[in-house]
Amino acid sequence: MGNVSTLVVEVNSSPDQDNVDSLIRWTHIGEENAGNISALLWKALLNAKDSGVKLHYTADELREMASNISRNGLPPKTVQALKEQGWSDDQINALISYIRDHSNEIVGDFDLGAYLEALSDSFIEVGRKYSEYESWALEKYYWRNALSNPPNGSTVSNPYVSSSEVNELDYAASTRSTDSLLSTVNSLLDDIKFAIVDAGTDYYANGGVEFQTTSFSSSGETIRTYYWPNALKAYRLVSELYTVAVALKNGNSNENLWDMVRQYRKELLPLLDVKLISTVFIPAPRPSPSPMPTLLELGSPLTSPYAPSNEPKLVITDVKVIRTGSDFIRGVFKYRVRVDYSVSGGPVMIDWASFNDGAVSKSSNPGQIAYPGAGSIQSPVFIVPLGDLRASVSGVVKIRYLPMTSPKGEIPNGGPGGSIQGYSNGGYPPQGAPALVMETYHGTLSLISEVDPGKVRFRVQAVKVGTEEVEYTARVSNFNPVPVKGTLTFYSTLPEENYLIGRVINRTEVTVMPNSEVTVDLGTVDYTRSGTYEFTGILSFEGFEKGYNGEVTIITPTTGGDGGELRIDNVKIGPLPPFEGDTVEFNVTVVNSYDSAKNVSLRLVTTGKYGRELADLRNGTVGPRSVRTFTLYWAGLEGDYTYRVELSSNDGDIDSREGDLLVLPYSARDKLNVLGKLELSPSTAYIGKTEKVAVKIKLWDTRSRSTLRWENHNVEIVDGRGVVWWPYKGRVFEHPRDVKTGEGYMYYDGVLNLHYGFNATLSTLLPVVNHNVTFYLVVDGHKVAASRLTVIDDNPVRAVMSCKPAVVPLGRPTQCTVHFELGNAGTVALNLKEIDFGGKRVWPSGPDSVIVSEKTVTLSPTSMQRSLSITIGTGKEFTDYYLNHPDFNYGYKMIGYSYLVVAKIGDQLRVSDVIQLSDPAEVQTLEDKAKNAYNIIKTIGDICDDAKSGAVGIAETAVSKGSRELAWMAYYHTLLENQDTLDNNNIIGG
Repeated sequence: MGNVSTLVVEVNSSPDQDNVDSLIRWTHIGEENAGNISALLWKALLNAKDSGVKLHYTADELREMASNISRNGLPPKTVQALKEQGWSDDQINALISYIRDHSNEIVGDFDLGAYLEALSDSFIEVGRKYSEYESWALEKYYWRNALSNPPNGSTVSNPYVSSSEVNELDYAASTRSTDSLLSTVNSLLDDIKFAIVDAGTDYYANGGVEFQTTSFSSSGETIRTYYWPNALKAYRLVSELYTVAVALKNGNSNENLWDMVRQYRKELLPLLDVKLISTVFIPAPRPSPSPMPTLLELGSPLTSPYAPSNEPKLVITDVKVIRTGSDFIRGVFKYRVRVDYSVSGGPVMIDWASFNDGAVSKSSNPGQIAYPGAGSIQSPVFIVPLGDLRASVSGVVKIRYLPMTSPKGEIPNGGPGGSIQGYSNGGYPPQGAPALVMETYHGTLSLISEVDPGKVRFRVQAVKVGTEEVEYTARVSNFNPVPVKGTLTFYSTLPEENYLIGRVINRTEVTVMPNSEVTVDLGTVDYTRSGTYEFTGILSFEGFEKGYNGEVTIITPTTGGDGGELRIDNVKIGPLPPFEGDTVEFNVTVVNSYDSAKNVSLRLVTTGKYGRELADLRNGTVGPRSVRTFTLYWAGLEGDYTYRVELSSNDGDIDSREGDLLVLPYSARDKLNVLGKLELSPSTAYIGKTEKVAVKIKLWDTRSRSTLRWENHNVEIVDGRGVVWWPYKGRVFEHPRDVKTGEGYMYYDGVLNLHYGFNATLSTLLPVVNHNVTFYLVVDGHKVAASRLTVIDDNPVRAVMSCKPAVVPLGRPTQCTVHFELGNAGTVALNLKEIDFGGKRVWPSGPDSVIVSEKTVTLSPTSMQRSLSITIGTGKEFTDYYLNHPDFNYGYKMIGYSYLVVAKIGDQLRVSDVIQLSDPAEVQTLEDKAKNAYNIIKTIGDICDDAKSGAVGIAETAVSKGSRELAWMAYYHTLLENQDTLDNNNIIGG
């Protein structure tokens, strides 16, 4: 152990500050080296398997090899390899002699694979030994005069290390994000060490520490004293986990290591609790800090011609530059641009942002939902020449967003036969169309800074001060020799109707003097209902930025006479996706807002192709006004499942949660290199209130990043009927339209080019239909994830449309049945007014192949359920009408798309489903002909001097050459490219 063994002796005999700090530093390096060696050994094992090297040798094979070496010596290639590694002739001859002298002692087989795996695991144990010495060093110095009688107090959340921070370990394990894991472990180590070393005041036997926090407000100073019984145990656990995180980060893909991560998380959570001993208030108001100068000067706002005048809308409020580093060898300065914005009138989806510094244009596709209130978005990294240690920064930022809903609930007419733009025809307002906002900025940055950002610490604390109130404070520490001035911005999610909205709670200027700490009162948030809410703090200073994220759980009593409620707050599942043979954990959080403890029972019921089963049952007690997490376990065979978690108590069934789960076959574990998951926002849609659902698609390559390889993967979202909802399938003639790029990946029109070991995040918007939909994420033809959209219809008349078949061969009919159910005791007459197919009206006054069984349905207390059927034939008459071009049979061009079918009933009721037109075998040759024809158009356009730019000009040129058919096809493809498919899904009209 080198330096460590010497330092252990020195610390044991004389535990002074220098020796202890040195031992902590060297043991931490030892933990890192152990993780690196473990990863190297594991990768050697994988390389040996990939190269076809024989790994298992029987005893007879080993004896024969030893006999050959005894007679003939080592093979020349082996001798050369040993010499290249520094072996001398004497050492090689000694090895041959050893093999000859001991060959008769070979009595068993040898498995090189098992040996390398065991050796890799052994270095994880070496890391644990280093961790033991690291925590021992802390104990020898800080607990040298440990007290024996620890103080007592009420158990509260740890102000330094939150449970949400520890739960990030579970997220990292479920997503296989080694970067997230290592970052979380480093943060935990820093926070625990800060509590022990910097904030600790008294130390108690068995690793307990007493520490204080100080907060300031305009009215005075508050000092709180806490006791942490398990601080030293927590530190050792996290330092052990550090070796595992390093091994995973550097390519050790042993699944057992991820199991260890989850186990460490379980062991760590109960060690975080602290006891609040006392709270002291000292009336001593502090003066207001001086303001921080503005970094950049905003230019004049630019207005997009496509920006909607109606809400919802997004407005840019500020542009900042965030320093990310300098490269003095290359002579450049690195920075990001951060754009602050404000949203009003309803949620929007930010699907594209562009940043142009005058020389380079960079874009990102965040796919994030922005709710009413303030938010921000960052650019990729830019560089600028250092010059004379000052850098001029200027540019333009653009943000494109889409409103999540339209004010009148209308569907833009963007189908074939409509306008080319899809939203500019007939005076239709641009709701649902993309809006673009822009802003210019310019300024000068000084590259001379005496501030080391690593010596600035920042965190946000949440303390409950009432039933529904949480007091937030921020603690900023500055260990630089100069003052630090900056801006502190605090966000919190708040409940409002059916979604959470982000709002700025506090934005203030802060000044921290050298080697000191300040606490800023961020205000008190009043939450109106029980739930778990996220909060974020951002500290901007000297061109740098630090962030802190957390969450708080609120338990509020109901207003009813019983005084409380018992319910399921959330269900977290891991690992995702599970393989056959995996044990799946369902972590169910139960909230009890009653003033008394409640005995509860939790049941996990799964339903799949083998029937319905009670998978697990847990009984327990949830304390008064508290939260408890129960873990239910299940292991299933390959297939699709639905799960239901049921909560009951002495009062009977109380609450439940449902969802879908896809179990991948065991045989696919080594075949599927790219896994993923779908996140729906919201996951529950309300008919008449929710038009579209935002879908975030997360994918990750499970292989080592050390291999410099890229692979293409086909990615789709389909439903249980096989209908393709995403991506847009129509772009077989034009250049890619849906392009997203990020670190380690590039995506274009359903094809993901992903680097080994990297992650990718994509997004889209999907329309809401009148029934539940289970979406599947398909990668290279394999389902890898499932997510259910639950659709709730709480209107007086409930209606559901179901089209069968949903995947319709061109030329065949589909029948869409609309089921009605009366929700009250009245009598209602329902009149079918219109049927739209892919955004175009097809009934009435449409093709004869659209047939309805009846136009009016009457519901009454004696006839509360009725239905009507709609038959849609997709033959030539229908396609000619839809495409508005009867001269040629181009119906096959509709193949591959999915179409939103909408039945409009009365003035308010809308009911819908999605179908897809499939490819009959006989039209394949026509598709080939169409592709050849399109290439002819391109050729004509290239050689004709009088051809105008764009596909319309090519079409006009083709007309002038007498090719009417080719001209129409060019126009048609241009029309197709500008459909109402701005969400980049595959659903025409949706």
